[in-house]
Amino acid sequence: QPDKMGAGLAYHAARLYTTYITAARKHGIQIFPAVLPGYDDRKMRGSARPAVPREDGATYLKAWELIRWFLRCQETGPQPIVMLNSFNEWHEGTQIEPSLEFNDTFVHWTRDIKAGIEGGLASDAPCPVPETLARFECHPDDAL
Repeated sequence: QPDKMGAGLAYHAARLYTTYITAARKHGIQIFPAVLPGYDDRKMRGSARPAVPREDGATYLKAWELIRWFLRCQETGPQPIVMLNSFNEWHEGTQIEPSLEFNDTFVHWTRDIKAGIEGGLASDAPCPVPETLARFECHPDDAL
């Protein structure tokens, strides 16, 4: 799916979540979103493979912005679970563990984001569309 990788990943992920959530709701199934820092297995499986660039952490932070919105603003109420796609997959670039390249930045971001989510899910504040989705003219009703 090379056309769905890179800069438009957040938009396409939100659109896919729309499809999954709609189908799941019809059958009483909850959806728990996933976040990843990036993905690149081209060194192992060839340069024609799709990749999600880490963009020095921007991919991870944008994904969490959407996840926070998703967790708090869906019709079924706040959801307590997020799948973090990072299982020490150094060869695929999905690791958040401390590294020479990123030090412990991703671990600290994850801790801080988790604390922010725990403290803000029950808010009655409005659910504005994250900028990442807004610039693609996607609206809450479309994304959920």
